[in-house]
Amino acid sequence: MTDREDEITRAYIEAELPAVEHFCRRHGLGWTCDLEHLRAELTLRGPGANEATLEEYLAMADLTKYRAMPPWWRMVDPRTKKEIGPAGLPNPTRTAFPSSIFHGSGVLCAPWNRGAYKQMGGPHDNWGDASAWEQVRGTTIALTLGEMVDRIYRETQESRGRLAPLPALT
Repeated sequence: MTDREDEITRAYIEAELPAVEHFCRRHGLGWTCDLEHLRAELTLRGPGANEATLEEYLAMADLTKYRAMPPWWRMVDPRTKKEIGPAGLPNPTRTAFPSSIFHGSGVLCAPWNRGAYKQMGGPHDNWGDASAWEQVRGTTIALTLGEMVDRIYRETQESRGRLAPLPALT
């Protein structure tokens, strides 16, 4: 990316940050945004493996090229920040959300996640190019960082624990 592209990306992010930060404070979520490196982290709590306890979940976002491309969201091990596939994601219910963003593939599946597109190694080849993410219909729509955080939060709260147990720490 050029310095000008980074500058434009930062301006978009900065315009959306107040809403994201307000939402996160209101719901007790952790949110950090590193504008220099165009990265963000969302820390939240949701049902654990046995559904009776709460566990921490961590969503990390690569915000490079934001607006020209969607962020690249990854649900990772909250203890190590490493990718762990399905264990990083909540196990969705079908009652609150008819189409969940959390899938057994271990990828947060939404058109507002760059990592869900086939061209980026994800499972979706039916959405076209990731640069047209704002035009995808027939699935979840989130056109701002605040809407993305809201959807991740709400689906985590409605989940039935993790898709798989967290791996043992070595």
